[in-house]
Amino acid sequence: MLHHLERHLTRIGHVVKTADSMRAGRRLCENGWPDVVITELVMPDYDGFELLLAFRSRPSPPVVAMAGPGALEPEILLAQARYLGAAGVLCK
Repeated sequence: MLHHLERHLTRIGHVVKTADSMRAGRRLCENGWPDVVITELVMPDYDGFELLLAFRSRPSPPVVAMAGPGALEPEILLAQARYLGAAGVLCK
């Protein structure tokens, strides 16, 4: 999904930087915030909800949250993400 989004967003003219873990994402942000962050809510090394909570406490870019089938219905996860401040949501 990461590479599919990267290809699509690049093809329509966006500059895209990708990270396959939260650690890599943090390194990308060391030199400044991106215009927008797209994150999966369920990740092996970090929870996308933690990201939303961390961004609520300081000025930060808008976050688009994604979720797909899993332990909970994606709609439930995405509703929670909206409640926590996600600017947008995508159901995979």
